[in-house]
Amino acid sequence: LGYYYDKGIGTEIDKNMAFQLYLRAANNGNDDALYELSLLYESGEGVDKDEEEAFKLIKELAEKDHMAFQSYKKAAENGNDDALYELSLLYESGEGVDKNEKEAFKLIKKLAKKDHINAIFQLGNYYKKGIGTKKDKNMAFQLYEKAAEYGNDDALYELSLLYESGEGVDKKDEAMAFELIKQLFEKDHINAIFQLGYYYDEGIGTNPDENEAFRLYKLAADKGNNDAKCKLLFLELIEENSDVQFLSGYYFEEGIGTKKDKNMAFQLYEKAAKNRNDDALCKLGLLYETGEGINKNEKKAFQLIKELAEKDHVNAMFILGDYYKKGIGTKKDKHRAFQLYKEAAEYGNNDALYELSLLYESGEGVNKNEEMAFKLIKKLAEEDYIKAFSKLEWYYYKGIGTEINTKKAIELPFKYYKGSAKKGHSKAQFKLGMCYNFGIGTKIHKKKAFHLYTKSTISAKEGHNVAQYELSILYETGEGVNKDEKKSFEIIEELANKGDVSAQHRLGYYYEKGIGTDVNILKALELYHTAA
Repeated sequence: LGYYYDKGIGTEIDKNMAFQLYLRAANNGNDDALYELSLLYESGEGVDKDEEEAFKLIKELAEKDHMAFQSYKKAAENGNDDALYELSLLYESGEGVDKNEKEAFKLIKKLAKKDHINAIFQLGNYYKKGIGTKKDKNMAFQLYEKAAEYGNDDALYELSLLYESGEGVDKKDEAMAFELIKQLFEKDHINAIFQLGYYYDEGIGTNPDENEAFRLYKLAADKGNNDAKCKLLFLELIEENSDVQFLSGYYFEEGIGTKKDKNMAFQLYEKAAKNRNDDALCKLGLLYETGEGINKNEKKAFQLIKELAEKDHVNAMFILGDYYKKGIGTKKDKHRAFQLYKEAAEYGNNDALYELSLLYESGEGVNKNEEMAFKLIKKLAEEDYIKAFSKLEWYYYKGIGTEINTKKAIELPFKYYKGSAKKGHSKAQFKLGMCYNFGIGTKIHKKKAFHLYTKSTISAKEGHNVAQYELSILYETGEGVNKDEKKSFEIIEELANKGDVSAQHRLGYYYEKGIGTDVNILKALELYHTAA
């Protein structure tokens, strides 16, 4: 009946009566009536215009069923900007509609031009993360800055992170990052409470203050911040558990779940070592050897590793063998190195077994025995020890410890790489990709090469630079994958920014020839110079 009054079906149009009837029906659970009510609030027909109430009703409808997309779409078509914003988020996430990041970006950009504050902030996110567009940290910064000026605190938070990292800004400014986070803390922004604690913890933009950091972590945790809860649990565990101390040190050393911090790794290993964790003591020795996180001291490294090896710590035996072989913290002694490698190998250390084979091959520290070298390398290859594959290939090719067999030299490594690749070894995946790419031990198969290079970059702990480089070439040439010069350029640019010399040279070539980017001879010359 409300609909008949609304549309003038069988009676005169009466929007006020329609509104009252829709309201009664909606209060009795009729969602169609709820939708029609939202339209009347939006248009101001039959009731005072109230766009906020209109959107509130649309959102209520969307949250009640799986028709969120259709509800927002209808409201957006009727000019509701908040509905258009929600619609873009659905395109981004793929909820209720096929995921379409480009459409999400297009809608958000359209809204941002109308000074929709949340859209300006979200557009900054899209540029920061590369959602529906190329990553552009500088553009993200500008948008966050604009949204922050309109009072969006989440945008101010993102600005602080960019100042901290130095991305998208003229220069890194930790003091500014600290000041912005402090402003947000005073507004009780929950993420800022945790972040301020982190800044005090790490001394970012301010002097380190562990007590203040702990207070802020606790405050954030009490307000429900999960990062703060984890941090407090971590701090509690780290004070009493040497295994947690060791594992945390390893995470800081390798940059797992956090930024690499060799100094923090050293401190945690030291704490764990004092609690009698031998693996931590071994790590301390290696850090003293390299001078990472602490002043380099090879004699101290040798002393710690020797102490551990005498306690039958297998990895320490192997490392001590290395120290004697290379003269690290002690005089070179190949015979002693051989003995230690042999002992560690007997305990099942394959790195030591590999080094033993090299000494048998060269005759250093032991009587030369190429047959034994071959036997050990073959054993390692059969156990999926990756480094042994190319060595076995060399032995067959040159006839070291066995008869020359060029057929096996070509075919066996392919066979071993194939077996290891199936088990998820990133290096084997890369090597197998090379075999398919260049026809080593098998027919050329560019599509398989592309697939394996991709898997290698995903499974490698920090990505596989050479695999990424080879991927970029396949994207450039269109072999094994659809040609995509832009994608090729992006991969090479990322590698070049990491300091990869080959990538810097290739990036220069891309700028020179306009591959995946505009021609820029000056930029090309700069990159050629850097690579040289």
